[in-house]
Amino acid sequence: MNSSGKSKGEIAAKGFDPVTRAEEVAKIVSREDQRKYYRFRSARFYGGIATADCVGCCLQCLFCWSWPQVVKPDRFGHFYSPHDVAGRLGAILRKKQFRRVRVSGNEPTVAWHHLVKVIELLRKCRFLPKPATHS
Repeated sequence: MNSSGKSKGEIAAKGFDPVTRAEEVAKIVSREDQRKYYRFRSARFYGGIATADCVGCCLQCLFCWSWPQVVKPDRFGHFYSPHDVAGRLGAILRKKQFRRVRVSGNEPTVAWHHLVKVIELLRKCRFLPKPATHS
């Protein structure tokens, strides 16, 4: 159940337009060159990877593991610039001696220009970005 008292199934079953939802979510989770993230972490997957978990998704998948951030993106995370994100991921990479990074947690392409800038910054450092997207 979410704060409205409806289950995931009830919310997903009513249907929605993912393009319209993406536009609405983008207004909440991005501003200028900044985007909302709720966590930066290391993970053992892919032989070790630095992960930035973003906020906001245009889908409402029943199997979503970050449902609260999908349904209420205004209540989670903080805004970070592309430089801030690249810096935090870089710090994890150096500390853990990883070579791979990803943006995950929700849908990274909702804030497309921010994502592209993060990838450009990371590529300059010769890291291998991996956006974890639904597409």
